[in-house]
Amino acid sequence: MISSFLLFLTLVPFRLVAGNPSVLGVLETPQCKEQSGIRVRALFAKSGKNWISLDNDQAGRRFLITKMEWIVIYEGKKLGSIETTDPGFSTEYPWTYSRDRVLNPISSHSFSSVKNKGKRFHGWCSIPEDRPLIVLSEGSAIDPSKWTRSTLSMKNKERLFGVFKKVAGRAFFCPKDPETSVPFQYTLKSIEVLDCLKDKDGRQLVTLRLRPIKESETCDGPPDTAWDQHTFLLSEGATYLGAGLELVGSGDFDGDGQSELLFWHSGYNEDGYLLFSSGLIQKAKYFWGYH
Repeated sequence: MISSFLLFLTLVPFRLVAGNPSVLGVLETPQCKEQSGIRVRALFAKSGKNWISLDNDQAGRRFLITKMEWIVIYEGKKLGSIETTDPGFSTEYPWTYSRDRVLNPISSHSFSSVKNKGKRFHGWCSIPEDRPLIVLSEGSAIDPSKWTRSTLSMKNKERLFGVFKKVAGRAFFCPKDPETSVPFQYTLKSIEVLDCLKDKDGRQLVTLRLRPIKESETCDGPPDTAWDQHTFLLSEGATYLGAGLELVGSGDFDGDGQSELLFWHSGYNEDGYLLFSSGLIQKAKYFWGYH
């Protein structure tokens, strides 16, 4: 009986036995900071049935401790581990908390960084040389949904086009004068597929955008939302997930048997992360601005 109980303890993740909350974050190079090096940004913690954002001081004090150990995850596999220390944080401006609150690595890590070969994860200031990697304080790298690269059929592209037009709206460009914009009449041929993944149940995660044209980049002011990239979950219907998203990774980060999806988000004067959970019907965000 005792041996069976000990076997049970070795098979169950420590979080489930000891009741430690699962904290999800990223190993990244923070945007808009000179010589910052890599840092761990703690993003979300599982509280009861929900993930809560650690984008404020009250939440951070509740879940972050002086020293934390993390597993590093990439494409459903454990790359290694890293330990961090909390340098503390104080500010006169609460809105800067989510932007500047990071944890410092204190041990040499046992893994290599992953180069950002596709020049993705662009932010308000730049494109990082290394892609962000998921870190998790408790749990595993398992991805029950088994998201893998796929291709989008023309039939499904046609299905998504109508939804794309509704969420993206009208597009404008400036063929002659940067201060004079005119409507750009886009069609299905104007749409390009940036990314497509498929899970074991046949659902597809699709990112689309209008093919860039030079005249759309010469208009004064920020670009229209229509020119941004837009991500959809395609199953029996099409669900819009958001604009300016790049998938960081997927996995069962809380041990509930379902995969969560973590995205990088970037918009006008805004960067951050977005987490979809509970069958991808709930979301939590960790965003920040720069001015």
